[in-house]
Amino acid sequence: MKKMVLALAVLVATSAFAENVYSWRDSKGMSYSDTPRALRTVGVSEFNVRTHTSQSLRQENAAGQEIQLGADGKEKSLAEQQLELAKKVAERNAQIEAENKRRIEESKKDNCRISQMNLKSAQSANRMANREEAIAGYERDVAKYCN
Repeated sequence: MKKMVLALAVLVATSAFAENVYSWRDSKGMSYSDTPRALRTVGVSEFNVRTHTSQSLRQENAAGQEIQLGADGKEKSLAEQQLELAKKVAERNAQIEAENKRRIEESKKDNCRISQMNLKSAQSANRMANREEAIAGYERDVAKYCN
C-alpha cells in the first residue's frame, strides 16, 4: 500500500512539472515519454497533462518548414536534409551566376554601342578641345567593350 501511495505521489509530482507527454506506437505497443521519440515528430502525439487533450504534432521544423519524408516514409536525417539544401543552394547560385553573366554581357554590349557612338561623334567634330585625347580615350573604350 505504501508503494502504491509513493508511486501515485511521484506520478502526481512529475505530472505537475511535465506539461506535455509524448506518445507513439511501436513494435512493443504504446510508448510514453516527456520527449518525442528520437527527437522526431513523425508519428508522435502530444498529450497535455493539464488540459487532458491530445494532438498529433505538426510536421514542421524549427524554421516552420514542413518536415520531409524519405521514400521509405521515415523522416529524413539531418544529413539528408542538409545535402538537399546544399543542392538547392548550389542550383540557386548557378542561376544567379548565369543571370549575372547575362547582365554583364548586356552591359558590355550597351557600353560598346555607346563607345562607338562617342568615337564617331568625336571624329566628326571639327571644333573640339582636346579632340585627339578624346578620340584616343573613345578608341580605348571601343577596344575594351567591343572585343
